[in-house]
Amino acid sequence: MKDNITVAVIDFGSHSIKAALAEKYSDGRYLIKYHDQEPSEGCVVRGKIHNLTETAQKVREVLDRLERKAGRKIDRVHAAVGGQSLQSYSHVVEQVFDDPHEITQEDIDLLQQQVDDFAHEKYMVLAEVSPTYFVNGSYTRNPVGVQALNLKVEYQLILADSRLSDNIDLVLQDKLGLEVMQLLMSPIVLADRFLTEEQKRIGCALVDMGAACTTVCVYRRGALDRLRVIPLGSQNITNDLTWMHISPSEAERVKVEKASLTADAKDTQAPIEVKAADMVTPKHISRLEVNQYVEARAREIIDNIKAVCTHGRSDVSLPGGVVLTGAGSKLRGIGALLSRVMEVHVEHVTSLVSSDRPNEYYILQPEWHVVYSMYPYATNDITKPLKVEQDETTEEEQEPVQPFYPEDQLEDDSFMGVKSPEEGQTKALFSEEELSEQEQIKVAPPKSVPAAVDRSPKKKRKPINLMERGKNLFDRSLEKLTGIMPSDDDEDSYDRD
Repeated sequence: MKDNITVAVIDFGSHSIKAALAEKYSDGRYLIKYHDQEPSEGCVVRGKIHNLTETAQKVREVLDRLERKAGRKIDRVHAAVGGQSLQSYSHVVEQVFDDPHEITQEDIDLLQQQVDDFAHEKYMVLAEVSPTYFVNGSYTRNPVGVQALNLKVEYQLILADSRLSDNIDLVLQDKLGLEVMQLLMSPIVLADRFLTEEQKRIGCALVDMGAACTTVCVYRRGALDRLRVIPLGSQNITNDLTWMHISPSEAERVKVEKASLTADAKDTQAPIEVKAADMVTPKHISRLEVNQYVEARAREIIDNIKAVCTHGRSDVSLPGGVVLTGAGSKLRGIGALLSRVMEVHVEHVTSLVSSDRPNEYYILQPEWHVVYSMYPYATNDITKPLKVEQDETTEEEQEPVQPFYPEDQLEDDSFMGVKSPEEGQTKALFSEEELSEQEQIKVAPPKSVPAAVDRSPKKKRKPINLMERGKNLFDRSLEKLTGIMPSDDDEDSYDRD
């Protein structure tokens, strides 16, 4: 890798399509220099691309703006896949020995081959992650060298509707002519970035509260134990508030600025001034009623989170606690309510800001956490300079995105001066020369990439139903498995709003 390369990533969110450019250095450090986004407006639904043409147009607009800012031509990108239908499936393979046998790497490879040969009739296998080993029925961190009569390995396979990744190929490759270097699974890259190995070992969960859905990753014994996507998110709260006869934009504003899950009774007496559904007529609504709407839906989401984390157990049993991210985590009091209902320690990803000062803007904005977490995996330079005239509107003239700071999460103004790194006032903060060794975060590229679908740039890929993992996972199929995935009718049943 060169000392200084420029890498690009894209996140297809239900609320907005986000893209960013970063400078990446040979020691793994990276600095996000430019970012931009475009509202999804229904072309991406619960993380799945719904309208290919509209999505392609929005991605092109975002990339055009980034190219003008950076003066570089973007022709290759890393993309994130997530959303509904993405989930883990526990696949167990086993080997029984007639006599006590010292387990070798060849035994492990033989079982690995069985997993590589697995294909599901309906769902695509995106990746195999987190094998857990059991020797003679007992958990073992490393089975090689242990004498045993029985070796069992439990793999967590990440499954999804094939359209989840196929549509990304159709938009980026077929319609825009971009080379997709990797498809990164957003829940896994988030967990790898924001959960510690100790948390994963003793048991923890990462909860990503997005606009249209909430993703839960549970870790135990250092490995992924369960991944589920709940088709409810912060947008459902906004939709509930429109029942107070206000517009969706006013409902969103009220949710972000006025709603609270921890407000005292005395704080709920003052009414909230809003505009009626016609966006002209002023009116007042009850603050208490707003909080009741918000809490009812928030509790429904949290009850589903708890069900995923318990998974048949009598209690949550997560000594490592819950780490909360996503745009929905900005709702005042959501962490406290989650902690009270689940009886676990809950912390926000934003508390990690001190660990990466150059990129702190993107840590303070939960909706940018996926983009921020993708860069340790991004290794491919965008090398072509842009040979077009620069837009007359200068960067300083463009209105910057302002950070959101929940009032109940900041007791002082220590971070109130953080601005977008695209603003001229803060550019000097992020130059490599001015960073001390203590301030330079060093994120080493992963030795392996279980969080990504292998997309080799040396081979031309078909846009439909093709993932390269060294061997084709889709040439063979086993007999039909039943009862592990929700039907399409089940998914549609959640469209209550």
